[in-house]
Amino acid sequence: MMAPNPGFNAGLGKKSDVERFGWALAGARRRVTERRLNPMQAITEGRELADDIAGKVTKKKISTGDAEVLLVFAEKENLGKLAGIKFFTAPNPQADAEDLRAMRKHFHHIPVGYVVCVLDRKKRSFMAHARPLLLQDPALRLLEKMVEEIAELKDWRLS
Repeated sequence: MMAPNPGFNAGLGKKSDVERFGWALAGARRRVTERRLNPMQAITEGRELADDIAGKVTKKKISTGDAEVLLVFAEKENLGKLAGIKFFTAPNPQADAEDLRAMRKHFHHIPVGYVVCVLDRKKRSFMAHARPLLLQDPALRLLEKMVEEIAELKDWRLS
């Protein structure tokens, strides 16, 4: 029999299942290679990510509305300037039509990265982390700014 892990019991062992799941989604490693995707590829990948997270959320018996994926777009001339955000919810019966509208709207913008958000209803906390696509400094600052703004939401409501 193995001895209990004191680090786990002191840290993540005291967290709720949703908080552990949110930390697991953040992953252990940061992206070290840059991925230049066009808007169509980024939206398709974002939809796959949202569907994948929705599957994991249902296995953990968490509501699918408590996890959200956002795709952040920047201006082509200035990677530090926000051009728009695409929200992915899963399951979504109108996903194809919404994705096509977003592709048309953001055709001339650059996808910077994803923001994955998880809501813990029991502890009334909100976790967000970034998954960058571009590793250039202005793009990373924009993505970090989005994560900070989303994570500092104080006026969210529990339905």
